[in-house]
Amino acid sequence: MIKNIFFIWVFFLCPLYCFSGFDLSITNRPDSVISKINEVFKPLEESKGTWTWGGASSYTLSLIDEYKLLSGLILKNAQQKEFYFLDIGAGDFTLAKTLCQRLNADDKISSEVTVHYISTRAEPNEEPERSITGKCRLYNFGKFKAEDIRSQLIERGLFLDNQIDVVISAMTFRHLVDPVGTLRETYTLLRPDTGILIVDGFFFGFTGYEDLSQPDASFILYDALKAMGANVMIEGANPQHASYGFAIMKPKGGSQKLPLHYNEQVSAKHKKLIFDIEPSIKIDRERERTGQLMGDQEVYDFLEHIKAWADRKGDRFPLNKI
Repeated sequence: MIKNIFFIWVFFLCPLYCFSGFDLSITNRPDSVISKINEVFKPLEESKGTWTWGGASSYTLSLIDEYKLLSGLILKNAQQKEFYFLDIGAGDFTLAKTLCQRLNADDKISSEVTVHYISTRAEPNEEPERSITGKCRLYNFGKFKAEDIRSQLIERGLFLDNQIDVVISAMTFRHLVDPVGTLRETYTLLRPDTGILIVDGFFFGFTGYEDLSQPDASFILYDALKAMGANVMIEGANPQHASYGFAIMKPKGGSQKLPLHYNEQVSAKHKKLIFDIEPSIKIDRERERTGQLMGDQEVYDFLEHIKAWADRKGDRFPLNKI
Protein backbone atom coordinates (compact mmCIF):
# COMPACT_ATOMS: atom_id res chain seq x y z
CA MET A 1 0.00 0.00 0.00
CA ILE A 2 2.76 2.47 0.98
CA LYS A 3 4.71 1.61 -2.15
CA ASN A 4 1.63 2.28 -4.27
CA ILE A 5 1.10 5.70 -2.65
CA PHE A 6 4.77 6.54 -3.20
CA PHE A 7 4.47 5.49 -6.87
CA ILE A 8 1.41 7.72 -7.37
CA TRP A 9 3.18 10.67 -5.72
CA VAL A 10 6.40 10.41 -7.72
CA PHE A 11 4.87 9.78 -11.12
CA PHE A 12 1.62 11.72 -10.99
CA LEU A 13 1.45 14.28 -8.20
CA CYS A 14 5.07 15.36 -7.78
CA PRO A 15 5.34 16.82 -11.32
CA LEU A 16 2.39 19.05 -10.45
CA TYR A 17 3.74 20.26 -7.11
CA CYS A 18 7.51 19.69 -7.13
CA PHE A 19 8.37 21.02 -10.56
CA SER A 20 5.56 23.47 -11.35
CA GLY A 21 6.96 26.85 -12.37
CA PHE A 22 10.46 28.25 -12.15
CA ASP A 23 12.05 29.46 -8.92
CA LEU A 24 15.52 30.95 -9.12
CA SER A 25 17.58 30.05 -6.06
CA ILE A 26 21.32 30.05 -5.51
CA THR A 27 20.94 26.53 -4.13
CA ASN A 28 20.41 25.58 -7.78
CA ARG A 29 23.44 27.44 -9.13
CA PRO A 30 25.27 25.30 -11.68
CA ASP A 31 28.80 24.27 -10.74
CA SER A 32 30.17 26.22 -13.70
CA VAL A 33 28.64 29.44 -12.32
CA ILE A 34 29.99 28.75 -8.83
CA SER A 35 33.45 28.14 -10.27
CA LYS A 36 33.33 31.42 -12.19
CA ILE A 37 32.22 33.32 -9.09
CA ASN A 38 35.15 31.89 -7.12
CA GLU A 39 37.56 32.62 -9.96
CA VAL A 40 36.53 36.30 -10.07
CA PHE A 41 36.44 36.67 -6.29
CA LYS A 42 39.86 35.18 -5.52
CA PRO A 43 42.08 38.03 -6.84
CA LEU A 44 39.85 40.58 -5.11
CA GLU A 45 40.09 38.99 -1.67
CA GLU A 46 43.87 38.68 -2.12
CA SER A 47 44.38 42.22 -3.45
CA LYS A 48 46.53 44.72 -1.57
CA GLY A 49 45.27 47.85 -3.31
CA THR A 50 41.92 49.62 -3.25
CA TRP A 51 39.01 49.32 -5.63
CA THR A 52 38.68 51.87 -8.44
CA TRP A 53 35.63 53.39 -6.75
CA GLY A 54 36.49 54.22 -3.15
CA GLY A 55 33.05 55.02 -1.81
CA ALA A 56 30.91 58.11 -1.29
CA SER A 57 29.03 59.93 1.44
CA SER A 58 25.79 59.57 -0.56
CA TYR A 59 24.66 57.48 -3.56
CA THR A 60 21.17 58.96 -4.21
CA LEU A 61 20.11 55.92 -6.24
CA SER A 62 16.50 56.20 -7.45
CA LEU A 63 16.63 59.84 -6.27
CA ILE A 64 16.60 58.63 -2.64
CA ASP A 65 18.56 60.35 0.12
CA GLU A 66 19.91 57.55 2.31
CA TYR A 67 19.76 59.49 5.56
CA LYS A 68 16.26 60.83 4.94
CA LEU A 69 15.21 57.26 4.18
CA LEU A 70 16.79 55.79 7.31
CA SER A 71 15.68 58.56 9.70
CA GLY A 72 12.20 58.50 8.18
CA LEU A 73 11.97 54.75 8.78
CA ILE A 74 13.10 55.16 12.39
CA LEU A 75 10.59 57.93 13.12
CA LYS A 76 7.77 56.09 11.34
CA ASN A 77 8.39 52.88 13.34
CA ALA A 78 8.70 54.34 16.83
CA GLN A 79 8.18 50.98 18.54
CA GLN A 80 11.14 49.41 16.73
CA LYS A 81 14.48 49.95 18.48
CA GLU A 82 16.88 47.93 16.29
CA PHE A 83 17.43 48.82 12.61
CA TYR A 84 19.72 47.23 10.03
CA PHE A 85 21.36 48.99 7.07
CA LEU A 86 23.37 46.91 4.56
CA ASP A 87 25.73 48.39 1.94
CA ILE A 88 26.91 45.83 -0.64
CA GLY A 89 30.15 46.98 -2.26
CA ALA A 90 30.90 49.69 0.27
CA GLY A 91 34.37 50.73 -0.92
CA ASP A 92 36.09 52.55 1.93
CA PHE A 93 32.94 52.45 4.14
CA THR A 94 32.39 56.20 3.78
CA LEU A 95 28.60 55.96 3.49
CA ALA A 96 28.12 54.18 6.82
CA LYS A 97 30.51 56.55 8.59
CA THR A 98 28.63 59.56 7.22
CA LEU A 99 25.22 58.19 8.14
CA CYS A 100 26.44 57.32 11.63
CA GLN A 101 27.74 60.85 12.21
CA ARG A 102 24.41 62.33 11.11
CA LEU A 103 22.42 59.87 13.22
CA ASN A 104 24.37 60.64 16.38
CA ALA A 105 23.92 64.38 15.81
CA ASP A 106 20.18 64.07 15.18
CA ASP A 107 18.21 64.99 18.31
CA LYS A 108 14.98 63.66 16.78
CA ILE A 109 16.35 60.10 16.96
CA SER A 110 15.97 58.55 20.40
CA SER A 111 19.07 57.39 22.25
CA GLU A 112 17.26 54.08 22.72
CA VAL A 113 17.56 53.37 18.99
CA THR A 114 20.43 51.27 17.65
CA VAL A 115 21.31 51.16 13.95
CA HIS A 116 23.51 48.35 12.69
CA TYR A 117 25.47 49.52 9.65
CA ILE A 118 26.80 46.50 7.77
CA SER A 119 29.26 47.46 5.03
CA THR A 120 30.80 44.81 2.78
CA ARG A 121 33.54 44.69 0.17
CA ALA A 122 35.36 41.92 -1.68
CA GLU A 123 38.79 43.39 -0.98
CA PRO A 124 40.56 42.94 2.39
CA ASN A 125 39.79 45.42 5.17
CA GLU A 126 42.50 46.68 7.49
CA GLU A 127 40.15 48.74 9.67
CA PRO A 128 38.51 47.31 12.82
CA GLU A 129 35.80 44.93 11.69
CA ARG A 130 33.32 45.94 14.41
CA SER A 131 32.96 49.12 16.43
CA ILE A 132 30.38 51.05 18.46
CA THR A 133 29.82 54.79 18.12
CA GLY A 134 26.86 56.26 19.98
CA LYS A 135 23.65 54.90 18.45
CA CYS A 136 25.60 53.04 15.75
CA ARG A 137 27.05 49.55 15.47
CA LEU A 138 29.49 49.51 12.56
CA TYR A 139 30.46 46.29 10.77
CA ASN A 140 33.17 46.71 8.12
CA PHE A 141 33.51 43.35 6.41
CA GLY A 142 36.29 42.70 3.93
CA LYS A 143 36.83 39.53 1.88
CA PHE A 144 33.05 39.33 1.61
CA LYS A 145 31.58 37.37 -1.29
CA ALA A 146 28.38 39.22 -2.19
CA GLU A 147 27.04 36.37 -4.29
CA ASP A 148 26.85 34.21 -1.14
CA ILE A 149 25.47 37.05 0.94
CA ARG A 150 23.30 35.12 3.40
CA SER A 151 25.89 32.44 4.18
CA GLN A 152 28.62 35.12 4.44
CA LEU A 153 26.57 37.01 7.03
CA ILE A 154 25.83 33.81 8.95
CA GLU A 155 29.55 32.96 9.03
CA ARG A 156 30.02 36.32 10.78
CA GLY A 157 27.30 35.58 13.32
CA LEU A 158 24.50 37.60 11.70
CA PHE A 159 21.21 35.81 11.01
CA LEU A 160 19.21 38.50 9.24
CA ASP A 161 16.44 36.94 7.16
CA ASN A 162 13.42 39.31 7.19
CA GLN A 163 15.28 41.80 9.39
CA ILE A 164 17.13 44.30 7.19
CA ASP A 165 15.46 47.69 6.79
CA VAL A 166 17.63 49.13 4.01
CA VAL A 167 19.88 47.38 1.49
CA ILE A 168 21.77 49.61 -0.90
CA SER A 169 24.34 48.84 -3.58
CA ALA A 170 26.00 51.21 -6.03
CA MET A 171 28.15 50.17 -8.98
CA THR A 172 28.56 46.62 -7.65
CA PHE A 173 25.91 44.31 -9.09
CA ARG A 174 27.05 45.15 -12.62
CA HIS A 175 30.38 43.46 -11.79
CA LEU A 176 28.92 40.27 -10.29
CA VAL A 177 28.93 36.98 -12.15
CA ASP A 178 25.39 36.26 -10.90
CA PRO A 179 23.65 39.57 -10.14
CA VAL A 180 20.13 38.18 -10.52
CA GLY A 181 20.67 35.27 -8.13
CA THR A 182 22.31 37.68 -5.68
CA LEU A 183 19.34 40.03 -5.93
CA ARG A 184 16.97 37.16 -5.20
CA GLU A 185 19.04 36.06 -2.20
CA THR A 186 19.26 39.61 -0.85
CA TYR A 187 15.48 39.99 -1.15
CA THR A 188 15.02 37.33 1.54
CA LEU A 189 16.85 39.60 4.01
CA LEU A 190 14.34 42.46 3.70
CA ARG A 191 11.97 43.23 6.55
CA PRO A 192 8.45 42.62 5.20
CA ASP A 193 6.33 45.72 4.44
CA THR A 194 8.95 48.36 5.32
CA GLY A 195 12.32 46.99 4.17
CA ILE A 196 13.65 48.35 0.88
CA LEU A 197 16.42 47.23 -1.50
CA ILE A 198 17.95 49.93 -3.72
CA VAL A 199 20.35 48.94 -6.49
CA ASP A 200 21.49 50.44 -9.77
CA GLY A 201 21.08 48.56 -13.04
CA PHE A 202 23.11 45.70 -14.48
CA PHE A 203 23.29 43.52 -17.58
CA PHE A 204 21.99 39.97 -17.99
CA GLY A 205 20.19 38.01 -20.69
CA PHE A 206 17.23 35.70 -21.22
CA THR A 207 16.95 32.71 -23.53
CA GLY A 208 15.93 34.12 -26.89
CA TYR A 209 16.98 37.60 -25.76
CA GLU A 210 20.65 37.05 -24.98
CA ASP A 211 22.02 40.54 -25.62
CA LEU A 212 19.31 42.83 -24.32
CA SER A 213 20.00 46.47 -23.65
CA GLN A 214 20.21 47.28 -19.97
CA PRO A 215 16.77 49.02 -19.95
CA ASP A 216 15.17 46.02 -21.73
CA ALA A 217 16.67 43.65 -19.18
CA SER A 218 15.46 45.81 -16.29
CA PHE A 219 11.88 45.86 -17.55
CA ILE A 220 11.77 42.09 -17.97
CA LEU A 221 13.23 41.62 -14.50
CA TYR A 222 10.55 44.04 -13.27
CA ASP A 223 7.89 41.65 -14.59
CA ALA A 224 9.61 38.66 -12.98
CA LEU A 225 9.88 40.46 -9.62
CA LYS A 226 6.20 41.38 -9.82
CA ALA A 227 5.34 37.72 -10.43
CA MET A 228 7.26 36.94 -7.23
CA GLY A 229 5.05 39.36 -5.32
CA ALA A 230 7.53 42.23 -4.91
CA ASN A 231 6.66 45.92 -5.17
CA VAL A 232 9.11 47.55 -7.56
CA MET A 233 10.00 51.05 -8.72
CA ILE A 234 12.41 51.64 -11.60
CA GLU A 235 14.63 54.68 -11.91
CA GLY A 236 14.66 55.95 -15.49
CA ALA A 237 18.06 56.44 -17.09
CA ASN A 238 19.79 59.69 -16.23
CA PRO A 239 23.21 61.24 -16.90
CA GLN A 240 24.48 60.46 -13.38
CA HIS A 241 23.68 56.75 -13.19
CA ALA A 242 23.05 55.87 -16.87
CA SER A 243 21.06 52.79 -15.91
CA TYR A 244 17.61 51.62 -14.97
CA GLY A 245 17.98 50.83 -11.28
CA PHE A 246 15.49 49.38 -8.80
CA ALA A 247 13.85 50.18 -5.47
CA ILE A 248 12.26 46.93 -4.28
CA MET A 249 10.00 46.26 -1.29
CA LYS A 250 8.82 42.91 0.09
CA PRO A 251 5.16 42.85 1.14
CA LYS A 252 3.90 40.11 3.38
CA GLY A 253 2.70 37.15 1.35
CA GLY A 254 3.38 36.82 -2.36
CA SER A 255 4.70 33.73 -4.09
CA GLN A 256 8.34 34.42 -3.07
CA LYS A 257 9.33 32.49 -6.22
CA LEU A 258 11.33 34.33 -8.88
CA PRO A 259 10.15 32.73 -12.16
CA LEU A 260 13.60 32.31 -13.70
CA HIS A 261 15.96 29.38 -14.08
CA TYR A 262 19.73 29.20 -14.48
CA ASN A 263 21.08 28.68 -17.98
CA GLU A 264 24.82 28.04 -17.99
CA GLN A 265 25.42 30.01 -21.18
CA VAL A 266 26.67 33.59 -21.34
CA SER A 267 25.73 36.25 -23.86
CA ALA A 268 28.07 36.93 -26.77
CA LYS A 269 28.00 40.71 -26.48
CA HIS A 270 27.91 41.46 -22.76
CA LYS A 271 29.47 38.20 -21.52
CA LYS A 272 26.76 37.97 -18.86
CA LEU A 273 24.70 35.04 -17.59
CA ILE A 274 21.59 34.01 -19.48
CA PHE A 275 18.47 32.91 -17.61
CA ASP A 276 15.49 30.88 -18.76
CA ILE A 277 12.25 32.69 -18.05
CA GLU A 278 8.91 31.12 -17.21
CA PRO A 279 6.66 31.22 -20.32
CA SER A 280 3.94 33.07 -18.38
CA ILE A 281 6.15 36.18 -18.25
CA LYS A 282 5.29 38.23 -21.30
CA ILE A 283 8.18 40.10 -22.89
CA ASP A 284 7.14 43.55 -24.11
CA ARG A 285 10.06 45.34 -25.72
CA GLU A 286 7.81 48.15 -26.93
CA ARG A 287 7.08 49.37 -23.41
CA GLU A 288 7.43 53.12 -23.09
CA ARG A 289 10.67 54.38 -21.54
CA THR A 290 10.79 57.72 -19.78
CA GLY A 291 13.27 59.60 -17.65
CA GLN A 292 10.72 59.54 -14.82
CA LEU A 293 10.43 57.15 -11.94
CA MET A 294 8.32 54.21 -13.10
CA GLY A 295 6.54 51.28 -11.52
CA ASP A 296 4.51 50.62 -8.39
CA GLN A 297 2.60 53.29 -6.53
CA GLU A 298 3.18 51.46 -3.21
CA VAL A 299 6.94 52.10 -3.31
CA TYR A 300 6.55 55.69 -4.47
CA ASP A 301 3.95 56.49 -1.79
CA PHE A 302 6.11 54.89 0.92
CA LEU A 303 9.09 57.07 -0.01
CA GLU A 304 6.85 60.12 -0.34
CA HIS A 305 5.35 59.52 3.11
CA ILE A 306 8.69 59.40 4.91
CA LYS A 307 10.10 62.27 2.79
CA ALA A 308 13.04 60.22 1.51
CA TRP A 309 13.68 62.06 -1.76
CA ALA A 310 17.09 63.63 -2.29
CA ASP A 311 15.60 66.27 -4.61
CA ARG A 312 11.89 66.65 -5.28
CA LYS A 313 12.44 69.13 -8.13
CA GLY A 314 12.70 68.46 -11.85
CA ASP A 315 10.69 66.56 -14.44
CA ARG A 316 11.28 63.04 -13.05
CA PHE A 317 8.23 63.23 -10.80
CA PRO A 318 5.51 62.10 -10.32
CA LEU A 319 5.56 58.35 -10.84
CA ASN A 320 4.86 56.99 -14.31
CA LYS A 321 2.95 53.73 -13.77
CA ILE A 322 4.01 50.74 -15.86
